[in-house]
Amino acid sequence: MLEMPSTVVKKRVSAPRVPSPPTLVCWSRSRRFVATSGETREIWSMIGPTTFSVTPSAVTTELTMASSGTIESTVTASDPDASDTLSGVKSVKLQRRIGDGAWRDAGTRGTASSRVTLKRGQNNKFRVKATDGLGNKSTSKVVEARLTVRDSKSTQVLKPASGGWRTKAATKAYGGSLLLASNTTDSLVTSFYGKAVAVVGAIGPKRGSFRVRIDGGDWHTVSLKSAKAGHRRVVWSRRLEAGPHELEIQGLNGHTAIDAVLIIR
Repeated sequence: MLEMPSTVVKKRVSAPRVPSPPTLVCWSRSRRFVATSGETREIWSMIGPTTFSVTPSAVTTELTMASSGTIESTVTASDPDASDTLSGVKSVKLQRRIGDGAWRDAGTRGTASSRVTLKRGQNNKFRVKATDGLGNKSTSKVVEARLTVRDSKSTQVLKPASGGWRTKAATKAYGGSLLLASNTTDSLVTSFYGKAVAVVGAIGPKRGSFRVRIDGGDWHTVSLKSAKAGHRRVVWSRRLEAGPHELEIQGLNGHTAIDAVLIIR
């Protein structure tokens, strides 16, 4: 009697599931790694995803104005935590693009923070670029920044109906004039959309002080008194949640001199 060959049952083993890439993805060269599917442990050699968990939010942390009128900002990629599951991350750096120009490294090569010069109305874009140990590159989400300047003659800086503020020509001021107040006044008010704001003033031995607040919050007192006279000085600044805001400025004592308001959208 002939024996029939037993039926060969082929067990289908599903391929290991490669997790979905997080924020950033670049592709690594051929690399062996261990993956598990059910109870089967297999070694695969493949071109697989190298994942970068970079979560930068390029933000303005400080604004300054030089005597020449040049405005500078410190832009930082907050918590640039980059990780490569295969070959490791070699560098993380901040890059900048002006208008439709090319992307260029901003500041010191290989760092995620930079001090840059901003021009009024100029479109700036920032991103973080990461490079792994094999030379592969990946970039983060782009964050935009645009500078708006409202000087003392701006119609968007509203004077109080009660008076107390007056515009005076000043050749060393940013827009050629200052908003002056003596002692206590009601509020100068300007509404804007942005994520950072700064107040520019004139300082000196005969200057007084003012107070400022955002969106009806707590008042912050700022003194303009200084041993030496100075113009186009950023005397107060704040980082904000991107959105609509209202800035109020009130004179407190002495001679207050407000030059301009800087806004980063």
